[in-house]
Amino acid sequence: MSERKVGACEKYGATRIDIWEKPLGPMPGFNHRIPRCVVNIRIPDAPLDNMAFIAIAKEQKDRVLSFGKQYNAVGFSFWTETQMTERDKDGNLKYLHEPATAIVDYAPGGLWEDAMNAKIGDYSAHSFKVIANLTKEADYGDA
Repeated sequence: MSERKVGACEKYGATRIDIWEKPLGPMPGFNHRIPRCVVNIRIPDAPLDNMAFIAIAKEQKDRVLSFGKQYNAVGFSFWTETQMTERDKDGNLKYLHEPATAIVDYAPGGLWEDAMNAKIGDYSAHSFKVIANLTKEADYGDA
């Protein structure tokens, strides 16, 4: 009997909340015609190391790209349960505190701002980079 493989989201208690396909608000120096998206992920109120965030981001990246859309960069914003304690009028959880608890980018060289240098759907130069990890003192790494 083989053991069931546990994915990173299940292992760390993470769940995808939603996907935004456009940056929110004006961002100086960014070309808004470059296809990018941000995946919002809820995590437990517990410290996670950078490799855990990268593992979750890799799993979610595979799911996002399996929908058939192509992007020049995918960002992952992680929100704790504490940050999401209220609901809007439609019953959706609201983000109460900025910034996100952790941010991981999947982009050319791991840099969101370099998305304009990539061909749409060409991920050969892409890597993961932890931009922020406020769950604990973290060493910022790439994968």
